[in-house]
Amino acid sequence: VHHYRLMEPGKLPVTGTKYIEGSTFDQVSDKHGNRGALTYTFELKPTNGNKTTIDITPTSGYEAEFDFGTLEFQTAGTYQYTIIETPDSQNKHRVHRDKTVYTLTVTVDENLQITTDLKATLDGVTWDADEIVFLNVYPTVGDLTLTKKLVNAQSAPDGFTFHITTDNATYRDDVKNW
Repeated sequence: VHHYRLMEPGKLPVTGTKYIEGSTFDQVSDKHGNRGALTYTFELKPTNGNKTTIDITPTSGYEAEFDFGTLEFQTAGTYQYTIIETPDSQNKHRVHRDKTVYTLTVTVDENLQITTDLKATLDGVTWDADEIVFLNVYPTVGDLTLTKKLVNAQSAPDGFTFHITTDNATYRDDVKNW
């Protein structure tokens, strides 16, 4: 699938959107417990050439835009770029970084008219994408109350062990002699 964009010949702006689910940017904390003003890093790397990295520091809300600027092409040809959120963005406490890899293929004709094709790949599955979007998940933390009732029985001498399992992790807490 090719996506056609109306733009100045030989020029292509490359932008994307960063979303966070489960919190707002100002409530996400780093591994030291500091909240807000955390930096997220994105990388645009051509097949042949040097990568460009940009940092954004959203201060509120659930979404933030990022902008690699405008790519300029002087000659006809096919150019390919990879776009990722870098692993450096993983320094956020409990934030699950989006590991989607976008591949942008740019075809420039002899009149410097541009045609683009954007693909996204995650966990070995590739699909056509209309835009560059990274979604990070900040798991919600809440209270959990458990009650164990013994009916016509005595407490176990060594207590009980509870295993609480979610999709991403297992939490253990040993409870003695209820």
